[in-house]
Amino acid sequence: EKDLIKMHLKNKDKLQWILDRTEKNDSTQFYIYNIGVDVTDEDGSSLRFSSCGWVYLDSVKRKLYEYDLPNEQLIEWRK
Repeated sequence: EKDLIKMHLKNKDKLQWILDRTEKNDSTQFYIYNIGVDVTDEDGSSLRFSSCGWVYLDSVKRKLYEYDLPNEQLIEWRK
């Protein structure tokens, strides 16, 4: 539902999921993935990764969450 992700899909850009880090607490362990695309300047220089969003995979409950940055909360992804 994110506009940035929709735009990149429409443009047929290659979206990537990069494992950013893991976080563990008493009840679960999250694998945190950064979703984004590689971008460069117009001349092809300065390759960098541009983030579109983050998802959290709960390895205990086997659920996937989107990180809502403005509200600083996790929202469960549903089919």
